[in-house]
Amino acid sequence: MQYEIETDAGVFAYTLRRTARVRRLSIVVRAGGEIVVTAPAQISENAIEVFFKKSARRIARAVSYFSQVSKPVPLPAATEPERRALEEKIRPALARAAELLRIPTPLFKVRTMRSRFGSCSARGALAFSDTLRALPNELFEYIVVHEAAHCVEHNHSPAFWALVEQIIPDWRARRAALKKYNFVIHRL
Repeated sequence: MQYEIETDAGVFAYTLRRTARVRRLSIVVRAGGEIVVTAPAQISENAIEVFFKKSARRIARAVSYFSQVSKPVPLPAATEPERRALEEKIRPALARAAELLRIPTPLFKVRTMRSRFGSCSARGALAFSDTLRALPNELFEYIVVHEAAHCVEHNHSPAFWALVEQIIPDWRARRAALKKYNFVIHRL
């Protein structure tokens, strides 16, 4: 649903998505400056408005930046042969990362993910997006190491980043470079 809100940082148009699957309110600014608010089904419109107004200046900066970025062109879901090839590419990279982190090689799946390149469950099971096939090798490696490090540290604390840095000293540059590859995320 489309909405418009007036704040001290300007007037913003946004799309509101309500879903029972989320617990927290989030505001995302996409390439092209599109604003998407995702809210739990039971949250009031007043609460959304208050949250939006509190974040208005940050949202305005994001809209200014992302308005300069072209809208992503979705990458189609991987075919079965592409998925198997990606699994074969992830397996040794993950084994190397696990060895360097001194942990057993975690189990993983390759999935179609809408907004992430990878994830780590609380139990340490990893999932990688089938879109990794579109990334250069150094960014592919960064994603694999990043998710493997979450098996040790389930957060983005300084301890987590220290683990990543042990394996990939230039992780900051690689993380920044990932922004250029927002086109590979599925938009369903």
